Amino acid sequence: MSIEKLQEVSSELRAAKAKLEAFVKEQGRAAIGAAFCEVFAKHPEAAVFGWTQYTPYFNDGSACVFSVHEPYLVPASKSGDYSVWDYELWGEYPKEFSAECRDDFLAVWKTIDKQLLEAVFGDHVKITVTKDEVVVEDYNHD
Repeated sequence: MSIEKLQEVSSELRAAKAKLEAFVKEQGRAAIGAAFCEVFAKHPEAAVFGWTQYTPYFNDGSACVFSVHEPYLVPASKSGDYSVWDYELWGEYPKEFSAECRDDFLAVWKTIDKQLLEAVFGDHVKITVTKDEVVVEDYNHD
């Protein structure tokens, strides 16, 4: 294969990769938002579902690996005035939520592939999902 042909193929592959990445981000964000929207409609006592995802900058000599961190669910009564750490779902959860509410949000959460979350939202981000939108913000950690 000539250098010119290799350059042409490389250019086509980069364009195809960029197109696929854009498709994954757009469709993934829409699908995740829609799935959670259904749960918000069923449970109006919930206002915010979110999580952080990032690769640590330092890990005491161990490999720094991308990870998705525990989700949180914020009640409507605390919307806009909360600490996410008060509302993690895996341990004790706020009494504002029924077990059904918690379980419905976690059922959606558990179906989402964590590698897909990285492809859709990126690294070093905080994702906040409400009934109306999915917001992705830079997240400062460590």
